[in-house]
Amino acid sequence: MNVKWHQQHVLPRGAVLEQRVEWHREHQEQCACRPIPAGLRAQMSEAARAGAAPSAAETKFSNVVLAFADEPSVSYGGKGFGSRALKLGGQMFAMLTSQGEFVVRVSRARAEELVAQRRGQYFDPGHGRLMKEWLVLPAASTRWLEYAREAYTAAQDRRSRASSATRRPHSSEPPPRAAARTSTVQRSGARASTRKARAKSG
Repeated sequence: MNVKWHQQHVLPRGAVLEQRVEWHREHQEQCACRPIPAGLRAQMSEAARAGAAPSAAETKFSNVVLAFADEPSVSYGGKGFGSRALKLGGQMFAMLTSQGEFVVRVSRARAEELVAQRRGQYFDPGHGRLMKEWLVLPAASTRWLEYAREAYTAAQDRRSRASSATRRPHSSEPPPRAAARTSTVQRSGARASTRKARAKSG
């Protein structure tokens, strides 16, 4: 068994067919400590007959997914829009769209900076409204993993801020305006009591 290879190539949970095919093909070349599962082998044979093969973008993205395999807080996949997305706490931060676009979520300021530098463009999910925190990176870029890690850090920051806001204690002191109104009412009451006392004594 090639232990070193297995440590460096961990198949993520919920891996899509293309990722499983790529992993098992390389496994057969580098280790082959166990055979390809029969069900997957049948799917590979069917795909080969149909002439299908993972696209360059799918292969490239699978390497990004594998890079996060050791992060216990990161999950992959799901249904619908996030079926090919990396997520932190259920929130997507990097994904491959059905059109083969690699998209990451960073801060709005960072996205604006990268768009201005022509390193990416705002993501349009299909309804004509650009998502200003989501960035489509060029297919030819060699920095997909770098930007995925940056998106992961941004996701951690958002999660931390949300958690801090939830834990923030509520003050029992009244707001300044309310306190001022209370003081005014108290002074008015004191003056009224003084006038009544003078009237009685007179």
